[in-house]
Amino acid sequence: MALKNNISKVAAFPAHMAGYLVGAVAGGVQRGFYALGYDAGEHDSRNHNNLKFGRTQPRSEDDLVGDWDYVRIRQECINMKRNDPIVNGLCDRFADNVVGTGIVPQAKTSDKEWNAEAEAWWREWSKIADVRQRMNLTEIQRTAVISRLIWGDMGVGLLKTGQIQPIEGERFNTPDKLKNESNIVNGVKVDPKTGIQLGYYVFGRDNNGLINTSTTPFQFRRRENLMFLVNPFRFDQVRGIPELASAVTSLKDLRSLNESILMKAEIEAFNAFVVQKDVGGPGNLGPRAGRSSSIGNTKYEKF
Repeated sequence: MALKNNISKVAAFPAHMAGYLVGAVAGGVQRGFYALGYDAGEHDSRNHNNLKFGRTQPRSEDDLVGDWDYVRIRQECINMKRNDPIVNGLCDRFADNVVGTGIVPQAKTSDKEWNAEAEAWWREWSKIADVRQRMNLTEIQRTAVISRLIWGDMGVGLLKTGQIQPIEGERFNTPDKLKNESNIVNGVKVDPKTGIQLGYYVFGRDNNGLINTSTTPFQFRRRENLMFLVNPFRFDQVRGIPELASAVTSLKDLRSLNESILMKAEIEAFNAFVVQKDVGGPGNLGPRAGRSSSIGNTKYEKF
């Protein structure tokens, strides 16, 4: 009876509230269920005007963007990095401007000999810093900068060997068995009293490169052993949002416009025009009106 009464109340609310109420009755309100914070995470970004209720509420950024919304936003941005030459070039130029040929510390103590030794050590360590032996430190720096645009955040594991382990942002997530823990925000464990980040749940990947929060193995990394690189724009924000997110819809519109123009050009390329001059007529071409004719079975337009 209570269920029937709750569902009957849906009719008294605007259409954009119906999904929220039905979801609440059926299984409880999940983080980010009834409104997505970014157009890039909308199932249909052009319909976002009908889903703005949640955006007008005083909510934290992490509550406004649910776990699956993070995945969708990141995939949109990563796909644009793969397939959009403008985005790909923008990411590369952004990394060029920030990193250049590498961010290298300069030793400035009074001991010049030690300074030279320290800088030489850094150069050698930069070649072997990556525990996976895939990138040098400059390449890791470039990828970390690009991650701000397409992932929003990333991690760097600090190992006992003195090496580092780059970790993509999508590998930080909350295990299914801990989904009800209120102090775990999309893979980041937070002290509920102080807001200090205590550690991070880091998933591996299966044989297909996928992550399943119920079956894929994961590790809990304490904050002392991992640097979490994020560029938040709100004080209470825990996870990062890809900086491309706010531009995704506009960039898609630009791409659609370019495709429409190319399609128009291709269609027009099939049209054949012949310029014909009247035999014995004046050298200059007269007005087009009333000068069309037919030769054989083919029609020509006289200009």
